Amino acid sequence: PKNSTSPREVHLTAPSNTLRANAWGQAFHLTEPAPPYDGTPESILAIVSWLGVEKSGRWRPKPGTTYCNVYAYDLCNAIGAYAPRVWWGNKSDAEPVLGKNVFELSANALYSWFVQHSEEFGWKKVQTLDELQDAANAGNAAVIVGKNKNAQASGHICCVVPESVKLMAKRGAGGEVVLPVQSQAGAYNYE
Repeated sequence: PKNSTSPREVHLTAPSNTLRANAWGQAFHLTEPAPPYDGTPESILAIVSWLGVEKSGRWRPKPGTTYCNVYAYDLCNAIGAYAPRVWWGNKSDAEPVLGKNVFELSANALYSWFVQHSEEFGWKKVQTLDELQDAANAGNAAVIVGKNKNAQASGHICCVVPESVKLMAKRGAGGEVVLPVQSQAGAYNYE
């Protein structure tokens, strides 16, 4: 539950042409309407397919730059879960202005945000990959985020998505999940 001292969600006002096909505008939310999310795993998979991370210019890596943080933001946003793309530097009661009081978050910064703020926005930390995959299979937003030990190097965030007849999590000899079903942007983009 939020209280009056909790920071509020922040989204920058996006130009009307912030589209999946464009290789710019990554600080802004998409302005195209995503397929509806109805709380089912099938609706998450429909959104993942619509995003088209493997083909769309928005998440295509560039030399020295990848967009795992942008893709996680876009997928979470489309299913109604808050994961920030930008976050407050100060004065969270003011109008957000990029570079003045809000700043883009790298995967490393997202890791810190999840540690510090995620519960205020409805996220729950799970203890096992089984719990994580079960949450995704139940139609919930699920992510894995890791901070790089070298603060100058990139961390990573990826979305865990529901299993389907076409793709199941990898399980160990005891049936436990050892590799959940993931959708990501990065050096390689995978639906």
